[in-house]
Amino acid sequence: QFMGSFKAISNVIPYFGYSDKPVWLLMRTLSRTSGEWLLEVKNCRVTDVDLFVVTNDQIITTQKLGKHLPYHLSPIKEANPTFKIAMLANQEYLVFLKIKGTQDLKFPIHFWQDSAYYQYVSVRKIIWGVYFGFIFLIALYNFFLWVVLRDNSLIYYIIYVLNLGAMQAALYGFFYQYIWSNAWINDQIHLIFFNLSTFSIIYFSIEFLNLRTNIPRLIIPVKIFSALIILFTISLFFHYNWFSNIIAFTLTLLLLLLQIWVVYVCFRLKIRIIRFYALAMVSIVLATIIVVIKNLNFIPSTNQEFDLMIGSMLEIVLFSLAFGDKLRQSQMEQQRQQRIRNEISANLHDDLAASLSSLTMYSELSRQRTNKQSPEIADRFENISQKSRDILRLVREVVWEINPSNDQSEEWLERIIGFARDVFDSKQIDLQIDIEAKVYQIILPVIERREVYLICKETINNIARHAAATEVKLLAKTSDKMLIISIIDNGKGFGEEAYFKGNGLTNLETRAEKIKAKLLIKSIIGTGTEVQMSLNITY
Repeated sequence: QFMGSFKAISNVIPYFGYSDKPVWLLMRTLSRTSGEWLLEVKNCRVTDVDLFVVTNDQIITTQKLGKHLPYHLSPIKEANPTFKIAMLANQEYLVFLKIKGTQDLKFPIHFWQDSAYYQYVSVRKIIWGVYFGFIFLIALYNFFLWVVLRDNSLIYYIIYVLNLGAMQAALYGFFYQYIWSNAWINDQIHLIFFNLSTFSIIYFSIEFLNLRTNIPRLIIPVKIFSALIILFTISLFFHYNWFSNIIAFTLTLLLLLLQIWVVYVCFRLKIRIIRFYALAMVSIVLATIIVVIKNLNFIPSTNQEFDLMIGSMLEIVLFSLAFGDKLRQSQMEQQRQQRIRNEISANLHDDLAASLSSLTMYSELSRQRTNKQSPEIADRFENISQKSRDILRLVREVVWEINPSNDQSEEWLERIIGFARDVFDSKQIDLQIDIEAKVYQIILPVIERREVYLICKETINNIARHAAATEVKLLAKTSDKMLIISIIDNGKGFGEEAYFKGNGLTNLETRAEKIKAKLLIKSIIGTGTEVQMSLNITY
């Protein structure tokens, strides 16, 4: 009755779909020579494989392998279940395999002689070693690229590349073989890595294609979709069965449709880097489709483990080209902006500043001529002259800020100190300066440099106008990659009511938020005020 339940298989590779029920495979085998053969089941994802060898109605060999058993019990130290079977020449054997798993139940069966098998294993290890080395080097290269560029898309890309490599290492038995043997997580770890790679490629796409600006209506649905992926990933730690793979396939299909739509919209918006992005996604999508089709047995699954490997390597190369193109475009845009800034700086300096200087000189000369004859008119010329000097000073500050040659300048601190001395000297306020030597080495980006200067300038003006101070301390130091600047006065201070009413204080907080600096204002009535600003730095 048991033998009568077997049916002939027409496929080259036995396939039983996705199921957690055990299946039986029967092979009639005739060895032409006496000796030991190696029977390899080329699917390291099966959980239990029982081997029974029968001849003359007698069971002569029984063995059990699979990733639910400790790896050290395998007679052949490879991830794929591989049995040793001794056979006599010209004798027929019945080989039964009882196989169970939670993933694709397909079993390419190979009989090997020792020399051919170990040669095949050596070549396979070399290929996978090259692939994992490629994955590691790409991740390391992009990490150093991120250190230089600080582009968030690189972080997501690194996570994606590492999880893609880890998923394949899990699928093809390397974690089982080298890391955790038959640990409980061995069944579902491939889906966990797969989901993490899917999650990271979503946010990589958002950053890389600047979707928050280019397709803002997409962000909320994408965040909901990515949240579902994370919830599904968390659930895998508590419950996993064969149907989890179908859920993963469904999520992959939805992501594919979403990516096709994103590529279409970006092409319509004429976003340059979408070309490389589309080519990269096509390569990995085609490889994934081929793997899925082979998993569903529509085409033979010969050498299936190398399909995703080739597709992912091609994708990584294309994404690297995309990063290179994006970097080149960014450099060209920076050069264009530099030219514009040069032109604006030159025009402000040559035209506006020159005109204001002439106006100041003319006003001063007119004041001197009318001073005795008409004091009232002379006062007006004095006001015009003073306003011209103030505007000229502001124009010169703007020229200094936008001039590209000052982008790497360390003079920002000297400008703050110089401004403080000018203001407090005119008010007979004693200024004490304590600057740590490291602070002079810090080069701030243009935006941060300007906002730091303006925060300090506004604080200094507030002290001069309202604090009634006799002494001010200007302190600057570094701590844990933070620049800390403190301006402390011994003036009359203010209470909470004055704090909430002061537009100047609100402006300070607004400027601090713009550069993601932390602003701390402490004031005690009758004692004085301290304004402390802390800013993340690299130097």
